Formats: sequence, C-alpha cells, structure tokens
Amino acid sequence: MERNKGSIIRLVDDYLKRQGLTEPRGGGPAFIKAESHRALRNELIRTGSLVPLDEFRAMLDSGAAREAPPR
Repeated sequence: MERNKGSIIRLVDDYLKRQGLTEPRGGGPAFIKAESHRALRNELIRTGSLVPLDEFRAMLDSGAAREAPPR
C-alpha cells in the first residue's frame, strides 16, 4: 500500500482548489473560516493516510464529481 504523505497532501490541495476552497487570510470571521479550512484539510490528509493512494484518489474524484454543479 502506497502512503506517500507528499502525494496525499498534493491530492488534497488539488481537490480543495478544484472545489474553490482556499485558506482565508485575515482576522475576525476570516480566522474562523481559516480554522475550518485547516480542519477539513487535516481530516482529508488523515483519511488519505489510512487507505491506498489510488483508492483515496478515486474517493476524491468521485466526491468532486458528486459536488460539481450541473452544466
């Protein structure tokens, strides 16, 4: 089972970017959103480390397809 943390992080960052989710900058409400973004990113990375890389990639791809708005 391949568990390359760098590959997992790149997959997660690419997935979040495709979803239009970037880490907000600044204070106040942006700080809370940044914490939420970090929590989501960390959870995805943790999940990716528990399954084979190909399986994790497929999970992200199916999730992106499910969440994509209809054209």
